[in-house]
This record gives sequence, C-alpha cells and structure tokens, in this order.
Amino acid sequence: MRVLLISANPATSPYPVYPLGLSMVSGALRGAGHQVQHFDFLQHQLSLEALSQVLADYHPELVGISIRNIDNVNLAHEVRYLSAVKNIVETIRRESGSKVILGGSAFSIMPEAILEATGADYGIVGEGERAMAEFTNHAAQGRYPENPVIRMPPSLSGTEIPSADYEPDVMAYYLQSGTVASVQTKRGCSFGCIYCTYPDLEGTRIRPRDPDGVIRDIRRLIDQHGARYIFFTDSVFNDAQGHYRTLVREMAKQGLNVPWTAFFKPGNLTADDVQLMKQTGLKAAEIGTDATTDTTLKALGKDFLFADVQACH
Repeated sequence: MRVLLISANPATSPYPVYPLGLSMVSGALRGAGHQVQHFDFLQHQLSLEALSQVLADYHPELVGISIRNIDNVNLAHEVRYLSAVKNIVETIRRESGSKVILGGSAFSIMPEAILEATGADYGIVGEGERAMAEFTNHAAQGRYPENPVIRMPPSLSGTEIPSADYEPDVMAYYLQSGTVASVQTKRGCSFGCIYCTYPDLEGTRIRPRDPDGVIRDIRRLIDQHGARYIFFTDSVFNDAQGHYRTLVREMAKQGLNVPWTAFFKPGNLTADDVQLMKQTGLKAAEIGTDATTDTTLKALGKDFLFADVQACH
C-alpha cells in the first residue's frame, strides 16, 4: 500500500524535535513491503496547502498521523495542538478517500477523546511499529478492525525494535535548525515519578535495543546525514539494570566517538562509567533532580535522596 505518514507536531520551543517515533514506524512499514512517504508539518511551515499538494501527487491509500504533544505544558502561556491535527484530518478528507489512523505519545495518553476531537478513523495506543504494519497489511485486503482504538501492550525488545527510517529531507531540516539527531537505545521506565507518562507509554520493564543496531543508526546519521551531535532519547539513560553500560562498552570497543547527550538520574553511575562515556563522546548530561529536599523528592515519587543528587553531581 501507499502510506503517507504525517508528523503533526507544530512546536518549535524549546527546539524543533525530529519525529523519531514516526520514522521507526516508517521503517517497520517498509520492512513489511509497503511504500511510504513522509510529510513533516513543521518543515512545511504548517502549510495545509502543501499537504493538499502532497495528497494530490502521491494519492495515498492510507494516512497515518503522529501526535507528539497535546499542549505546551505552560499554564502561563498555554498553547494547544489538537486543532492543528483536526485541520490536517479535514484537509485529508477533502483531498483523499484514505482512511486516517492516529498514533504517537499524545494520542496514547487520551485516545478516545483525541479520536473524537479530530475526526480520524482509527488510532493506535502504545508501540506503533508492529501494530501499524499489521493494520496496513489488513487494510490492503480491505479488512479493518471493529474497534477504532487499537491497544498494543509494550512488548518489543532487542532486534524487534526497528531502526528509524531517517528521511533525508526531513532530517536535513531539523539538523539545519540546530537540533541534535535522535537515537533510542531502550524502551520502558521502571521508576515511579508522579508527573511522568513514560511508564504508561512504554511500560515499566526495561527493553533494550540490540547495541549493534544502535551503533549502526549512529554511524548512518553521521555518514549519510552529516549529524554532529547525538541525543539518546531514553527516559533515563543510566538504567538500574545497567543496559547503558553494555551499549557504551560496545561503542568504545568499536571505536565510536561522537558528541552525545542524554537524560540521567542520580544513582546507577560511577566515576568509571562517566570516564568511559567521555571516551565515547559524552559532552553534556541532563540530570533529573527536580527538588532539593528529601521530603519533596519523596512526594514526587523519586527513589533517591538529595545526598544522592550531590554525590551524582
């Protein structure tokens, strides 16, 4: 089938974010034998006219829309994004008879409400790679599910988690905007911070990717796309199980040294870990501290004390 995948994220603050999840779904669809074209709403300056032209030229048989955020999480200057998705769906309805299926982290948080608000046909909650490939395979045969909301439990791990299909034009746009290139090394979060949706979106079991697959993605980003800085998008890079150590050791073994950064938490980190990460290119670390007293840390669901924060720093 001809599938058009649309990244609907319009946000540029604090910086434009490459649609990694959509690209991983694209990789799964291509692996299943389908034809895929990307349309990045932000790259095209939020132009519905540009979308209309792509629909007219490509004639998709199925359209998938990835929704990254519901709003900008800023109560003082709130901006909501679902109206943009609704406009995209309405444009598809005018220009194409294709079914429209939603996905992405925002959709997974409140699927029924977003499906109703946007007027799309279907939506996938959770991991989209396998679900989208199966949905498209069935759609090619004229078969569609009775329930418009398809729920997928977090299950992929190792080589089952596909490499992203980094679309050259889209990646070039984000790199020109000064954005680092995104790579995922694992899924899941075993922590219980009360404000975070990661465990709901990815599950509480850590599911690492194959290190060789991660390293191939990094080399491809450098060699084929000219990336100069890598961001590991994991909820927490230094996981308690130590999968990050396996990756970093393999990076060092293969002689990979590229500037990179990631999210860290206090704990699960030694001076030797830091030294090895520096050898592979670690340039910055965003450490999730969130509070300066043990009382507040406990109330936030953190599993560390402020003394651990000081030791980590």
